[in-house]
Amino acid sequence: MFSNNGRYVPPMVIKPSVNRRNPTFTKEMFRVYMPGMSEFIDTTQGEAVYLEYVIIANSRCFSRMWGDEWAEAMSLLIAHFLTLWAERAATADRSLAKTVSGIAMMGRPQGVMTSLSAGELSKSFDFGLTTLPTDKENAFYNKTTFGQDYYARLMQKRSITMAVVT
Repeated sequence: MFSNNGRYVPPMVIKPSVNRRNPTFTKEMFRVYMPGMSEFIDTTQGEAVYLEYVIIANSRCFSRMWGDEWAEAMSLLIAHFLTLWAERAATADRSLAKTVSGIAMMGRPQGVMTSLSAGELSKSFDFGLTTLPTDKENAFYNKTTFGQDYYARLMQKRSITMAVVT
């Protein structure tokens, strides 16, 4: 692009900023959308874990972008984090977490078993039945149904992140 005097002027890039200040997210809001987790977040351990994940979710989920759905989005994201935490915590007292192979099993991806053979045992899993189409952006959210729900809704909310003005 050239100005009136014939000099080259590079195009301007405008990147909109997101207001990252969220309202206070409360346990009561979380209970509305995740009643099955209410009892856990009322325990000493549950409250500590919940509060840590509220901080993390607040850095990823912005009310300005989500509008009226913000409390539900926060709940989905926190439930996603709590579910991942619970999967790790559930193995803490089992022998599974006491061996190298047990630790390796703890982090294995989950899928739907689609076939099983008995002789020379063979199993096949289909991960496409339980996950969103995987790309590098949504792999983390594919780990729980809460994360999948959050990410699917997030894709509907995303807007242009950069515009070139000439």
